[in-house]
Amino acid sequence: MSMTRLLPLAAALTLAFAAPVAAQNPFAPRVIVDDRVITAHDIDQRALFLELFNTAGDLRTIAVERLIDERLQISEARRMGIRPSEAEIAEGVVEFASRFDLSAEEFLSLVGQSGLEPESIRSFVEAGLAWRQVLQQRFLGRVEVTDAEVARARQTTAFRGQPRVLLSELVLPATDDNVELAEMIARDSTPAEFAESARLFSASDSRAQDGRLEWLAVDALPPNLRPAIEALSPGQISAPIAVEGAVILFLMRDIDRSPRLPERSIEVEYVRATVPSANAEAELARLRAGADACADFQSLTANLPEGAVVRETRPQPDLPARIALTLARMDARQIAATPTTGPSVDIVMLCGRTPTAELMPEGAAMRNRLTDRRLEALSDGLLAELRAMAIIEQR
Repeated sequence: MSMTRLLPLAAALTLAFAAPVAAQNPFAPRVIVDDRVITAHDIDQRALFLELFNTAGDLRTIAVERLIDERLQISEARRMGIRPSEAEIAEGVVEFASRFDLSAEEFLSLVGQSGLEPESIRSFVEAGLAWRQVLQQRFLGRVEVTDAEVARARQTTAFRGQPRVLLSELVLPATDDNVELAEMIARDSTPAEFAESARLFSASDSRAQDGRLEWLAVDALPPNLRPAIEALSPGQISAPIAVEGAVILFLMRDIDRSPRLPERSIEVEYVRATVPSANAEAELARLRAGADACADFQSLTANLPEGAVVRETRPQPDLPARIALTLARMDARQIAATPTTGPSVDIVMLCGRTPTAELMPEGAAMRNRLTDRRLEALSDGLLAELRAMAIIEQR
């Protein structure tokens, strides 16, 4: 079974999960947030939700903290007269399910097989929708993202590329014996022993390569596998992950957090002035003193003969050989002269390097991302204030 063929959500389902046994009355209050109640059943459901999505840590503690936050968010929304409609909540469930390439009905049916109730999903979605509207009303006018910030973020994101991981996998049919075997391999194996186990036991085609997979972009991983995989360091083996009909282990072999773009994916804009060697030193000093941008460079060299000044953009591999090495050592807006023993010298200014258009994130999407980041920071501050003012009683 290849990892790329896993259903994104099914990949996250831990079939062996057993919810903690609730108290005799599962609907008895366990936490009271001002006048809002969190029951044992609420905590069980949220812990199950977290388990299905491979959340790391003490799930019941995390569940309580998140439910407290959501009660505070709903209370603040009600105070401001905000109440998402049934249609908005239904649309929110559809949007959430679409992250896993499922319809709302398919999603609710799939998580329902593990005991997660539709009302728990609806409550989670409602709190998120209500809080989003709270933030929009309170802060959106204060969050301004400039065009320059968007342009800079687009270029930085494109140059950074996607983090990649180098994994090995071991896939076992889902039987009780294999679950025990997977737990033993995860607990006791070295990377070399993992490779041997993959070769001997794995049901995946990758067993022929000792379970080794090629480099994978993190964004290409099934969404619900990412937390478990991103938590690994090189040499570590994941806990067994139960999926439909199988149990999977991953070994992290390497992580590439800042891959370089291929040279063909980078375009270089520069302006070049060809001047007599005898005047080159003085001309270089004049241009460095007077040109802060490529437009300045062109203005200052406007008196040179026709064809002596060229401004162009080329893919990095297509740069003229005589100036390519000089440009490679330069940052944007720097000016340098190319080494030469001939009668003329090329003085160049680097205008900038940009990823090709197909690698650049869309401007609207990047603006939304920057806005969301700033709203998130404001959200954390507001939530801390609400917690400080609330009366929270745990029983």
